[in-house]
Amino acid sequence: PVLCIFHTITGTLEDSPLHRLCGHALVRGFRPVVCLRRGHCGSPLRTAKFHIIGHAADARLQARMAQAKYPQAPLLGLGISAGTGVLVRMAGEDGADTLFRAGVCICPGYSTDHGHAFSKVWPIVVPYLKRSLTNFFLDGLHCATLEEAAEQDERISEGLRSAKQASNVEEFYEALAPLAGYSSVEEMHLATNPMGTARSMKALGLVINARDDPICTTAPEYIGDSLFDGGSDARALVLTATGSHCAFFDGWSGASIFSGEETWAERLSFDFFESALAELRAQGKL
Repeated sequence: PVLCIFHTITGTLEDSPLHRLCGHALVRGFRPVVCLRRGHCGSPLRTAKFHIIGHAADARLQARMAQAKYPQAPLLGLGISAGTGVLVRMAGEDGADTLFRAGVCICPGYSTDHGHAFSKVWPIVVPYLKRSLTNFFLDGLHCATLEEAAEQDERISEGLRSAKQASNVEEFYEALAPLAGYSSVEEMHLATNPMGTARSMKALGLVINARDDPICTTAPEYIGDSLFDGGSDARALVLTATGSHCAFFDGWSGASIFSGEETWAERLSFDFFESALAELRAQGKL
C-alpha cells in the first residue's frame, strides 16, 4: 500500500519526527510518500503563492502521481495537524471518487473559518506559533521572492505587512489570503476550509485528537456530531484525555520519545489501515 503523508504546518523533509514516521511505515509494510506543500521543499518559492493549509488541487496532483507510479497498490492518506486540512478538503471534494481507500487524521483543527481553529489556540502557545510561522514563511527562504512580489502588487504588500503585525494566529492566517491566490478572506475560507467538504468524505476514516492539545482544541465540539455519530459514512473519532499535539508518547512520562518506537497514535493509525484494507479485501473491493 502507498501511504501519502501530509505534514505539519512548518514540516519539511528535515524533520526527525517525519523521518521516524516514514521508517515506522516501512517496517509495517507501507510505502510512504511525503506530499510537500508549496514553501516546504527546502528551496525558495518560485512564485509568491502558498497557503498554510495547502491547496487541494496540489495535493490531488501529488496523490495521482503516487497512484500512477504504483497503479496496483491501494492508496492511503495520513494527515498530521495542518496536513489534515488539505487531506480532508481534497477527500471531501472528491467524495465517492476519492483516490484514497482509507484516511487517518492526527490532531486536526477542523474548521479553519473565522472564529474557529486558529482563534482557539491556547494563549500561552500563540507567541511561539506565530513566531514559528513568521520565521518559516515570511523571514526565511522565501523572503526575497515575497518582497519582490510585494513591490509589484499592493495587495501582497499589504498582506505581508498585516501578517507581520498580527497579534494572533488567526490574524496571521487571514492576512495571507492574497498570497494564497484569493481576492478576499471569505473566498479563501470558502475554497480551503476542511469542514466545507468533510461531510462528503466516503473513504474509511479515523480521526485522533487529545483533549489537552493546546493548538487544535476543538475536537470535543464534535462529540455527538453526525460527522462521527449517527452519520452514514464509516468514520470514527478517538478522543483521548492526554496526548497533547501530535505527541501521544507511550511509557512512563512519555519515555517512548527517547526510544524511537511508534507513538500510540502512529500505531493506532497503522493498525487502522491494516484493518481497513483487510475489510475492503473481504468485501472484494481490492
